[in-house]
Amino acid sequence: MPSQSEDKIAPRRADWLPALRAQVGAYFAEKGLPARATAPYILAGGKQRWPLNIIDPEVVAMIRTIIAERPFPLHRWIRHGLSSQALLFNLIGPVLLARRWDVFDAILESAGIALSGRVVDAKLEEEDRSIFNERRGQPTSVDLYLQTDQGDTVCAEFKFTENGFGECSVFESGDCDGRNPAGDFGLCYLHAIGRTYWPLMQRHGLITDSLEATSICPFVTLYQAYRILIFALERGGHFLLIHDERNPSFAWTSTSIHRGAFTLFYELLPASAQRRCHRITTQEVVEILERVFPFPTLEEVKAKYFKQPQRIGRPSQS
Repeated sequence: MPSQSEDKIAPRRADWLPALRAQVGAYFAEKGLPARATAPYILAGGKQRWPLNIIDPEVVAMIRTIIAERPFPLHRWIRHGLSSQALLFNLIGPVLLARRWDVFDAILESAGIALSGRVVDAKLEEEDRSIFNERRGQPTSVDLYLQTDQGDTVCAEFKFTENGFGECSVFESGDCDGRNPAGDFGLCYLHAIGRTYWPLMQRHGLITDSLEATSICPFVTLYQAYRILIFALERGGHFLLIHDERNPSFAWTSTSIHRGAFTLFYELLPASAQRRCHRITTQEVVEILERVFPFPTLEEVKAKYFKQPQRIGRPSQS
């Protein structure tokens, strides 16, 4: 039996990745797909090989059409067998093709998101440069953007094996010491070049006493989470994290404590923002699909990503 101190430590993320890599590598081999000799869970070749990572050819055609119509950020590692974007395409792409908006209604209900209407549209990679004044480079992009017939919106972020939310690139590059600018926006390089992250943090009451009291900038580890939440709040909507329940990086609980990047983020928010912040596991989404819309390639999606002998830990319910 673990000690009380050990009980507070989440399982190591590395404990479940080897089995998943082996599973995806075996899937690629069974399909006869070209993969790296040293990392058989990654498709060989460049980014242009991404269609081989997508199970349904009709989903590939849909993505190609979207790319031809508007800016669409394909992730650098979309040919990786553990790519969260590829998983999103494989799991949700058939739903978009069939326009089965009732699937999203079921997902939102399961995540505890009470909306006044029903989902009538869904979009991959929603962007709006005007929100944060992101005039250059890749703007904030929402993985899955939902709208209802009553004007409700939901901004969903999709995670798979990542070790957390995206961090601030200025800090990552060593051009910022990570000092918290909550009390002095001028300390933030991004604010100095015109980004509106901090004024919007202030507008939505996200600069709480507990956040301002910390010495380290919350964007150091939670930059992406705050951007997606603010994007949702600016659209009068909700933020939804969809994550793999096996990954303790985002949400995990023992008998005595909740851990994970989402849990930390949620605890830093004021009550008004917490009511707009939700999560659901990918496994729960699969269960909903099995019940509501078992599309033809769903079993293959499960075989590629999900059929493992056991789950590690228990996801936090915060």
